[in-house]
Amino acid sequence: QVHTVDTNWRPALSRIARAGGRGLVVEVGTGRGNSVARLATLLPEARIVSLTISPEQHDIVQAIVKKMGLANVEIRRADLFDPAATADLVGRADAVGAIEVVLHFPTPRKLEGMRMMTRLLQPGAPLCIVDTAIASPIGALAERYYANQHIYFSQREHYFTLFAQADLAA
Repeated sequence: QVHTVDTNWRPALSRIARAGGRGLVVEVGTGRGNSVARLATLLPEARIVSLTISPEQHDIVQAIVKKMGLANVEIRRADLFDPAATADLVGRADAVGAIEVVLHFPTPRKLEGMRMMTRLLQPGAPLCIVDTAIASPIGALAERYYANQHIYFSQREHYFTLFAQADLAA
């Protein structure tokens, strides 16, 4: 997981390092807490806010943050699609990242989800996304399964189309 975390967050680390180690990083999709633990360790002067809709993830990662004594991390139980959940972060983030998250956005709301993430960014700040579908699309059987779940782009080109529609450079 460290490799995936470091790959995803490299642009954020670079930007914040240039700013003297201070800044705001927003993670969409807390997962098991790998990113927040790694980022808090590498960027002890930065503020890290991680959003999750999962009560279980929130509680587990909140306990990890407490046990590790990561005072610069906030685990927020929030839905990205609720503008009130991130109103205090709009236009302030030095970086926003998501690992294996966009595929979980409902298909009709993927563009909206991308725009919700980008509205948190300061001008010129990176949106960092890692998704295995971009690098190596899944097989036909799994593709049909996920298509029925309405949570998957079957082709990496869909991501690049979405980036363009959200006015992002890939």
